[in-house]
Amino acid sequence: MFCSFCGAKEKADSIFCSKCGSRLAVGEDTAPDANDSDANSTHLPPIQKSKPKLVLVFVAAAAVIAALGLVFAFQPNQVTEEAYLPPSPELIEKPIIDKSWVPAGFEWYSDDFATKWVTQEGDWPCSDCNFWKLKVIPQYDCSNGVYAELNMLDSADTVVDWSNDSLPSLSAGQTGLLIFENYPYDEGIDGGQLTELKCNR
Repeated sequence: MFCSFCGAKEKADSIFCSKCGSRLAVGEDTAPDANDSDANSTHLPPIQKSKPKLVLVFVAAAAVIAALGLVFAFQPNQVTEEAYLPPSPELIEKPIIDKSWVPAGFEWYSDDFATKWVTQEGDWPCSDCNFWKLKVIPQYDCSNGVYAELNMLDSADTVVDWSNDSLPSLSAGQTGLLIFENYPYDEGIDGGQLTELKCNR
């Protein structure tokens, strides 16, 4: 028998054409007429369609790009140690302190006070004691008084005692004198450290 699609000769018991793969009709035993235009137009062998290679390349590339995007999206943020370094001290903006009101010979202590130690000046306030004398000038009125505390230190800068003093009131620019005393005199006390100076307005 002959295949009615491609004209190949096949065995009588064949079911499919060995050349084009078409199903053979039962009883086919003649080759198609080469001059029969109708047969040539309707009984063509099946076309084996192949996918364009360029399309496959684009599809594969798109899949790879999408996969890489997912991988990077789920990666933890990698931050270098440099990001955690503190800024350079030169880059930190420091507040501007107005010291124009501080009188000559005094040191700026705070926005409220200028101070000057005068322990060695004037009379001794006691004969058998450790003492420190401190002049203070407030920038603003301390109408409700001035209060101060001082720690007493030994030669190793260890606090061994403390003292305090106060003034009833002090006007802006007015000089006040605070005296810190310790009785009786202690040879182990080597210095003093002002720990509090408060203006009560």
